[in-house]
Amino acid sequence: MLIGAALANQSLMWLPWLSDPSDWVGAILIGISLGYLILLVVVLPAVAQNASLQIGELLLRLVVSSVLTITAYAYVYLLQGVQGPGEDAASALTTLYFSMVTFATLGYGDISPQGPILRLVAAFQAIVGNLHLGLFAAAAFFLLQDGLLRGNPTQDDPGHDPERPPVPAAPADARTKDQGKGTTTPSTGDEASSPSADETDGKNDQDPHR
Repeated sequence: MLIGAALANQSLMWLPWLSDPSDWVGAILIGISLGYLILLVVVLPAVAQNASLQIGELLLRLVVSSVLTITAYAYVYLLQGVQGPGEDAASALTTLYFSMVTFATLGYGDISPQGPILRLVAAFQAIVGNLHLGLFAAAAFFLLQDGLLRGNPTQDDPGHDPERPPVPAAPADARTKDQGKGTTTPSTGDEASSPSADETDGKNDQDPHR
């Protein structure tokens, strides 16, 4: 009961913040950006398991998600207000700057959000920014690894010996002569040791019991 009452009290704190219909636009934009981020988190394991999905496509999606997230949070900061140095009301450029700084987790401290709710939103944006940076690093690693493997394809061969010199290829005319020659099947020891039919008939004639 106490936990439920505490959660209900915290949820009521959000009602004044969402009383203006324009605030719902910011909340919807944040929800869309978070949904797109979740989609990227689901797509990233598929990149490691499915080579058909291009790394460049994932990087493009990350750029789109980053721009959408920064813009959505900047809109929320513009509606709710952040305090900058020497400004009574933050401008659109100021809120965009604050959103980019918070997304990159730089934290210069020259601009601060007003109120506990907006501070919580800024802290959550920093977490989302860290997730994006981690995805960027993972995609760059996969892209670099793919480029190295394409440049040196023998690294995937388990029987490849880097210390063994490569075998030179035979000339084209020599391969043509070898193809024109007939191939002979080598004789085995069983054929040489087996007696012929004439020797078997001679032994049968010399047998007195026959």
